[in-house]
Amino acid sequence: MEQAVRTCTNVKNRQTKSRDNIQDIIEQIIQRDKLLNHVLLAIKLPKEKAADKNLTGLVATQLANKYGHPTVILNETNHNGEIWWEGSMRGAPNIPITDTRQMFLDTDLIEYCEGHANAAGIGIKEELFDLLIDNIDNQYKDIDFTPKYLVDDIIDCTNLQQVEQNVLDIASYKDYWGEGIREPLFAFNKIKITKDNCQMMKSNTFKITCGDLSFIKFRMPDEEFELLIPEIGYKYITIIGTCHINDWGGNQYPQVMIEDYQIDKVFKYDF
Repeated sequence: MEQAVRTCTNVKNRQTKSRDNIQDIIEQIIQRDKLLNHVLLAIKLPKEKAADKNLTGLVATQLANKYGHPTVILNETNHNGEIWWEGSMRGAPNIPITDTRQMFLDTDLIEYCEGHANAAGIGIKEELFDLLIDNIDNQYKDIDFTPKYLVDDIIDCTNLQQVEQNVLDIASYKDYWGEGIREPLFAFNKIKITKDNCQMMKSNTFKITCGDLSFIKFRMPDEEFELLIPEIGYKYITIIGTCHINDWGGNQYPQVMIEDYQIDKVFKYDF
């Protein structure tokens, strides 16, 4: 039994590492190719960067949830000398497109889309790929894909001591989340950031330090970090995130895991 548990744990660890590696590659492709300018977030992975077919659905789900766009993760395949792109499709939550599979079928430009309304396997010929992207862009050009979040409360960060205690109090209930109880999500506004209170740590972990309170975002691309951090002056941002406790050196510190953020105001000078 112990060996079976150890084997299962090792397999899961390898899958998690593979997923994180492919996500890093995909995030770079999204930024490089400006893929979020389109309705469909379509990531094409050539053979040398192909994703494990057991992971394409999981990664597509995470990206659809993160960016709020219907998403496909596609590996390059060959059919009798023709290049196809095949992989997983996932719909995005809280957008007007409620049947993503039907969206693809209505284009008449795919080879197959088999599965459920918002989770399916899909195949597209290379010669029809650009037509598919243009078709969906034109069909849904009036849809606003700006991310929208249903938060449990909006927390003003001008009184940091009170915010620190609030985060600790909320995080202390962590054992209640799950089993039908959603982990609460909060909007933290009026967060002041400068080049001095922001840092990029190992594995591209981004951290904002405000007193004893820290805001953390994993796997932030270098380009995003450079655009966010002001060289001079400061910015005010709003962060969407969840509350956690960081146990360090025998002490407990409040920590917020960043789901998303927006820049509210930019000031070129800090007096």
